[in-house]
Amino acid sequence: MRIKALAAAAIVAASGVSLPATASATTDLGVLGTQWTTFQDWFFTPVGPFTDLYTFTLQDAASATGGTIQLDFGNLDISLQSVSLSGGTLGSGTTLVDNTPGQFSFSGLGFGQYQLAVTGTVSAASSAFNAGGAGYVGYIRDPPGAVPEPNALALVATGLFFLGLMGYRRKQT
Repeated sequence: MRIKALAAAAIVAASGVSLPATASATTDLGVLGTQWTTFQDWFFTPVGPFTDLYTFTLQDAASATGGTIQLDFGNLDISLQSVSLSGGTLGSGTTLVDNTPGQFSFSGLGFGQYQLAVTGTVSAASSAFNAGGAGYVGYIRDPPGAVPEPNALALVATGLFFLGLMGYRRKQT
């Protein structure tokens, strides 16, 4: 069955017919944390416009930041146009769009499940190579909150110590 699908794709690619936008199955990235979570898609025939869908969950108020790297070789070119976000606490019908897929950022997000959509186009390259492919690798995370430096914590502790000492002395007099 797969051979028939590949043969049909090859015939359509050779005919120069533009294909309709396609969407892959939604992939669940799980709960986002401070470590990078990767997502990707690879193409071996021209598909025209596409939208890949990824879901992830935030467990608290946070932001999501990440980026994509486009890779094309041989007979295909890929061009990513945007990364968009919907769901979670954004409200019904609200979608945030970032037209810089190389480095994207969404802030002010609450807890919940979100859907990330990567939109682009895969087309035939003007290359002498008859084989090849195109794809992208993306990464996303919930960036860590501000963590105080150890010297800042020592300064706060020293200040609290002296405030306590002053309060103790006032009580003595």
